[in-house]
Amino acid sequence: MIKAHRGLTITEVMVSLAIVVIGVLVFAGMQAFFASDTKNRFIYACLGATASNGISLCLSGQSIPSTIQCGNMQINLSVNGNCQPSTSCNSIISTASYNGLIYQETDYACP
Repeated sequence: MIKAHRGLTITEVMVSLAIVVIGVLVFAGMQAFFASDTKNRFIYACLGATASNGISLCLSGQSIPSTIQCGNMQINLSVNGNCQPSTSCNSIISTASYNGLIYQETDYACP
């Protein structure tokens, strides 16, 4: 009578361990990528909202601050152009920036 082998060989254990390690590394890489992508999306959302708010403040005749708080970030804001309509349409350019990232929005004040 032949005895049945029980257990795993060292090769089977090493192959299984290699597969698990590769899976864990892929999962960790995906986590890092999506965390960075989420942060960038939040920053660009803040830049867009700040630039839009700059134009709204300008058109409503309110004072325009040089920085606006968004989350825990200080977004720099500059608005160039004449916000009050005259005899022709005036271009208004609002620029929001943070850590080298820039978002610019253009609107027109027309009579």
